[in-house]
Amino acid sequence: HVFTSSVGFSPESCEAGNREGTRKRKTSLGKWHAGDQNLSIPREHSILKTPFTKGCIEDWFALEKVWEHAFRSLKAESDEWPVLCSISSSSSAKHCKSYAEMMFESFRSPM
Repeated sequence: HVFTSSVGFSPESCEAGNREGTRKRKTSLGKWHAGDQNLSIPREHSILKTPFTKGCIEDWFALEKVWEHAFRSLKAESDEWPVLCSISSSSSAKHCKSYAEMMFESFRSPM
């Protein structure tokens, strides 16, 4: 399966925490949309965002939404399947740690 790495959200959503190497949990006040079918529906005042800039993760919350969509589309429980992730060689050690933290804590991915 191939998934788009973009998510859409309504303007009443809080802006994502983007400090390098840190993942900040945020509360969504609006509706988030992921996946080609959801993103192709025109929505007034909807904003399209990708979690990556030049191959590096910039928006951890958006990335988490992409992964949620991937597991939901595959009808797979995230805690039942190990995940192999690749990241840019220019990513910092903090980014690697944050990615692993997201997969183990948010998705309970097994080792």
